[in-house]
Amino acid sequence: MPIHPGANPTTLNSSLTVNNVAPTAVINVAGADLINGIDTFFADMGQSVLFQGSSYDPGRDDLMVEWDFGDGIPTPDKATPHPLMAPTGPNNVTEMQSQTWNGACLYQLTLRSTDSDGEFTEDTAAVVVRPGGPSRARLAGYWQHQFKGNGHVDYTEDDLGCLLEIVGFMSTVFDEARDASTPAMAYDVMHLQGNGGSEVEKLDRELLMAWMNFAIGAFDVDTMVDTDWDMLPDTTFEAALAMAEAVRLDGMATAMQLQMQRQIVHYVCTQSTTTVLTSSGRDVLSTPR
Repeated sequence: MPIHPGANPTTLNSSLTVNNVAPTAVINVAGADLINGIDTFFADMGQSVLFQGSSYDPGRDDLMVEWDFGDGIPTPDKATPHPLMAPTGPNNVTEMQSQTWNGACLYQLTLRSTDSDGEFTEDTAAVVVRPGGPSRARLAGYWQHQFKGNGHVDYTEDDLGCLLEIVGFMSTVFDEARDASTPAMAYDVMHLQGNGGSEVEKLDRELLMAWMNFAIGAFDVDTMVDTDWDMLPDTTFEAALAMAEAVRLDGMATAMQLQMQRQIVHYVCTQSTTTVLTSSGRDVLSTPR
């Protein structure tokens, strides 16, 4: 039967447009923590970390998979071509790359997959890199001196800026409710004359101190700490700080509630990373002498 009545064509010419589909790009976040809704890896300076990513292209294009580790250093060796190899089916690849950071800071990890038609997709995650090695928690006076920058200090202004980037990422108070994004602003948070300042300002001082101790590695998110003065760990560092920040951000919190959280955060920061065995057989964080 002819395609068109009254005609006997043997062929039918028609134009066909095929729209390219961008490839996927997925960072494997197994082992990452979810920090304020963002997949986050933790690493120490000088530590080699292996990352895995994958890309899927249903259009059967060749792929170029690239890693950006957020340190501003060109990494041409981190871009890997993946030509289509299978005779059928999509181009489906897995990519492995390792990275070592030489500075303690907050970094953005990016995986980009680009097909041979120029379409690309990116996936991102955060990486918090800390100094590594044993580190002892410091109290507010120490950090106030570091931020002021006069005399002998242990950290440069750039070092402090990077540590404050970690603080701003981890905290829900800094820098959303209180800006401490620069050493000068952080000094203003720390500098309270005597017993001056409101209960909110006093709590801010202790919170900034605690997060700076986290940034240098004195605590991990899952470090168990004592928050009720019974010398036994009862909650994680992350949970203790989350509770204190929730009270800080509660506009209806009383002065007594703010004061209680300030005392708890201060007490947590007097606990070092050295563990001792109690008579009950449980490890607790000891108080520095």
